Amino acid sequence: MPIMSKTLEHIPVPDVMGRSRFGTIFHCFSPTDNSFAACKVIDKSRPSDATYQQCLVNEPKLMTLLSLTLTSSGSSTPTRPATASPSCSSSANLTLCDCIFVVHWDVKPENMLFDSRDALKLAGFGSVAWLHEGGSVEGAMGTPYYAAPEVLMGWEYGEVVDMWRLGVVLYMMIVGLPPFRGKSALEFFEAVLRGNQRFPARAFTTSQRPHRNF
Repeated sequence: MPIMSKTLEHIPVPDVMGRSRFGTIFHCFSPTDNSFAACKVIDKSRPSDATYQQCLVNEPKLMTLLSLTLTSSGSSTPTRPATASPSCSSSANLTLCDCIFVVHWDVKPENMLFDSRDALKLAGFGSVAWLHEGGSVEGAMGTPYYAAPEVLMGWEYGEVVDMWRLGVVLYMMIVGLPPFRGKSALEFFEAVLRGNQRFPARAFTTSQRPHRNF
């Protein structure tokens, strides 16, 4: 994979971490600083796809700002005792997105990566939307499972929808189940729109005091 070695100065490790809409993510090693990173290999056979081209423009800019490095284990899903720390790291990443007027659109566990200091960083910026100050966007993007009511209703929205997604992720970390469920897509959407959700009592036992404080 010469393009990875030349452009990113990372040597690919034969370990596929996952696949996204526009490419395959490999676990890679950089000999310059002995660090690991997530490297996305894109499909160059789709240059005429306008959406694809825009994603290629967006992702390098944001990845430079949020410099994604991984632990040697490649862990991508926080455990429940570590919930408070990832939430702070995720909020910091989303605050940066807010400051530069970006809607991430796809905050979910698969796009959260730990670095060697256990700091959590966001990945998956291929679908981001750039906003003018005070601007908004509309349309459905990202994984519907974490979508905010504004997205499901087809309304205009801004960066706040990313905070909704983060809230869904944090709920799943603490409880172990998604906050909104349904036997069909319609039931699921109705549950999200009602938004009447509470944490179950078992999520805040004595042994889980940090969760209660959080």
